[in-house]
Amino acid sequence: MTTHPSVNRPPVLPLIAAVLISLTLAAKSRAASLLLDFGPTTATDTDVTLSMGHFAGAVPANETSWNMITGDKASGLVFSDGSAADGISVDLGRSGFGTTDAVDFGINVFTSSALGGQLKNGIYTNTSPLKDGVFASGTTTMNTNILGIRVNGLAAGTYTLYISGRNTSTAVSAPARFFCAAGPSASSFSFSTNTTPFVDELNSGTPPGGGIPSQNDVVTGAFAYGDNCVHLVANINEGEALFFAVTGIANNEMRGFLNALEIVPGTPVLTNFPATIGVQPAGHSVYEGATVSIDNVKFGGVPPLFYQWYRNGELIPNATNTTITLSNVTASVAGNYSVRVSNSVATNFSSNALITIVPLFNTGQASNIWNLLPGDRFYVTVAGTSGERGMTYNPATTNVLLVSQVPSNNVVVLDAATGAEKYFLQLGDIGQAPAAINVVGATEDGVIYGANVTANAGSSSTPFNLWQWANDDASTLPVLLLSGDPGYASPDTGGLRWGDSIAVRGAGSDAQILLAPGSGTNVCLMLASEFFAPHILTISGVPSGFARFGIAFGPGENTFWAKTLNRPLYLIHYDLNSGLGEVVQTYTNLPDTFRFISTDKDQKWMAGVMRVAPGLSDNVRLYDISDLSAGPVLKDQELYDTQNGNNFLDGAGTGATAIGDNFVFALNSQNGIKAFLIDPNFTPSLDAFQITSVRPQTGSNLVLTWESVSGHVYQVQSKTALTDPNWSDVGAPITATEAATSITNSISGPTRFYRVRGL
Repeated sequence: MTTHPSVNRPPVLPLIAAVLISLTLAAKSRAASLLLDFGPTTATDTDVTLSMGHFAGAVPANETSWNMITGDKASGLVFSDGSAADGISVDLGRSGFGTTDAVDFGINVFTSSALGGQLKNGIYTNTSPLKDGVFASGTTTMNTNILGIRVNGLAAGTYTLYISGRNTSTAVSAPARFFCAAGPSASSFSFSTNTTPFVDELNSGTPPGGGIPSQNDVVTGAFAYGDNCVHLVANINEGEALFFAVTGIANNEMRGFLNALEIVPGTPVLTNFPATIGVQPAGHSVYEGATVSIDNVKFGGVPPLFYQWYRNGELIPNATNTTITLSNVTASVAGNYSVRVSNSVATNFSSNALITIVPLFNTGQASNIWNLLPGDRFYVTVAGTSGERGMTYNPATTNVLLVSQVPSNNVVVLDAATGAEKYFLQLGDIGQAPAAINVVGATEDGVIYGANVTANAGSSSTPFNLWQWANDDASTLPVLLLSGDPGYASPDTGGLRWGDSIAVRGAGSDAQILLAPGSGTNVCLMLASEFFAPHILTISGVPSGFARFGIAFGPGENTFWAKTLNRPLYLIHYDLNSGLGEVVQTYTNLPDTFRFISTDKDQKWMAGVMRVAPGLSDNVRLYDISDLSAGPVLKDQELYDTQNGNNFLDGAGTGATAIGDNFVFALNSQNGIKAFLIDPNFTPSLDAFQITSVRPQTGSNLVLTWESVSGHVYQVQSKTALTDPNWSDVGAPITATEAATSITNSISGPTRFYRVRGL
C-alpha cells in the first residue's frame, strides 16, 4: 500500500489574502495603453485617433481615452480604453541651469515658466494630441532646455513608446532627440548617448514632411516615421519607473518639445510606415574642381531603410548612403540626381536635384596684384548696399578713387599699384545721404566728377547733384555743376532714379559725362563744351532700365555700351543732333548677371563683375572687345576670396569696375576690391579637349558641345565612315567665347562621325 506524506493545509484566511493579492497584480499588468497628451486642448472626437500609435495599429481605434497633463504631477490617470490606471503617476521635470544631460523632477516646470508660462499660455493651443504641446523654455542655443517625464506604477514588461514631438516654434527645421530608460524611481534622470537608448525625430514638416513644421499644419494622420514620429522600447522590471527626456539638437534650437507620448505594452508595431522622403534633394551650382554633397534629404519609414542614388535616371554604382558626395567635379558629372528609398513596406523615389558645374577660366591674361577684403579698412565693409558704392581710375595720377558710405560718406584715394591708402578727397558741404557721393569718374586730364543717387530726381528735396573736382589732390574742394533732374528736358524721363551708373571720357572742353536712369529707355549726355547742359538721348529697341547697372563709352565718337541685370550687352549708336539712338549689336554670350562694366579708351578690354549662384564666389570677368563682329571674347575669370551675398541675382547690389593703363580694378560690395594687371602679350595654350555631349534634336538636327578656350578657333568636321581617311568641314570655323562651345548641325543622311579640331 502506498502511503502519502501528510500535507499541511493553510488556514482559510491566509488563502483568501493570497487570492486578493493575485487579483491586484492581474489588474496592474493588464494590456492597455497609456495615452499622454501634453497640450491644453481636449482631444475632440475627430482628433482622438490622430496619433502615431493609432496609425501604427498598436492602439485600437476604439481606445481613445487621453490623459491631459496639466501640472507637474498627474495621477488619477486612465488607460486608453477608459478604465482607471490605478497606481500610475506621471511627474514632469526639466534640466537645471547649466545641466545638459539630466532632468530634475524637483523643478516645478509649470510655475517656473519652463513650459512657456502657465500651460494655458503655452505655445501650442490647437487640436490635441498633435498640435498641442509643451516645451522647455530658455535660450534656443543652449542645451539646458530638457523636458523630462517619470512614470511610476507600470507593471513589469516590455513597452513601446510612440512619440510625437514636433518643434513648431521656430522658422527652421529643428530635430529633436528622445531618451528613455527604466530603473528605480529617483528624483532625477541622467542620460547619455553612449549608454541610454535614444532616437532622433527630424521635424522637417508634417505630414509627412517637406517644409518647416508649423503649429497650423493640417494633421491628417499621415505619418513619416523618423520625420514626424519615432519610437523607443523600454523593458521595465517589477517596481521600476520609466524615465523619458527630450532635447533639441539643432545649433539654433536646443529646446525639448513634446506633443504626445503613447506608452503601449508589447513590442513595436511599425508595418504601416512606408519609406518616404520628407525633404527632397536640393540642387547645387559649384565650380569645377570643387566638392559637392547632396546631404539635405530627410527620409522616413520603418527601419531598415535602403538607399540608391541615380544620375539622369541611371543607377550610380555604390551610391547607397543617405547622402552623395562628388569630389573634384568636372562637367561630366553635371545632371539630375535623385534617390530611391525603400523598406519592407514600400519604395519611393525623390524628385530631381540639378547639379550644375560652372567652368573656371582662370588664365594668365590678368594677374592679381592686390586685394582689399572686407574689414581690411574701415571703409571696406560687409555693410551691403550702404557700404562701398563707386570707383574710378585716374589716368593722370594713376590713383584709384573709392566711394564708401560707411561709417560716413568718403572718397578715398588709393595707390593703383599697391592699394595703399593715400588720403581722402575734400567733400566740402556735400553732406550725407541722400546727397552723398555714390559714383565717380575721371577724365584723361585728371578732373574728377561725382554724383549722388536719388530715387526721384524731380523732387526738390532729393535732387540729382553732379560735383566736379579740378584734380584728386587732398586739398581740392568740389564745385556743384548741376542740382536737379538730368532728365528734365523730356517729360518721359522726369522724376526717375539717377546716379547708379556714370561714364566719363575726354579732357578739358572735350570732356563728356554719360548717365543712365533706373528705368526708361533714355540716357543723359553732358558736354563740358556746353557747360554740362543735359542732352536726352532716346534709345529704341531696348527694354526699360537697359543701362542701369553698366554704362561705358564705346568705340568712335557716338557709341556706348549698356548692361543691366538679366539683359544682353548692348552696343548703342546715337545722334546728338536728333537725340536718337539705336542698338548696333546685341551680345547674348555674356552671363545675365554680368554688370558694372567699364572699358579702356582703346576699346580693347571690357571688365565687369558677376554672380553665378548662391554659395559660389562672385567673379571678375575680362573680355576682349576689339572685334565687334565676333563680340566680347572671355579672356580671364578671377574669383573673389569671400562669398558674401551682394544680391547680384535678385537685387541691385552695388559695385564698380575701372580699367586704365592695363590696370583692372573690380569692386564687389561686401566682398572688397580686387586689382589686376593685364598682360597684353599673353597667349593661352590649347590643351587636349573633348566633346562633352551630342544631343539629337527635331528632325536631322543635333547639338554638339565641346570644351573650349575662349579666343581660340575651332573647326567641326564629320564623315560617314571611320574607314574614310577624309574629314569634311561642318560650317565655318568658330571662335570660342566661353569654356564650352556648341553648334547645331542639320546635315541629313546616313550615320555620321564627328570631331572638333583646334586651329
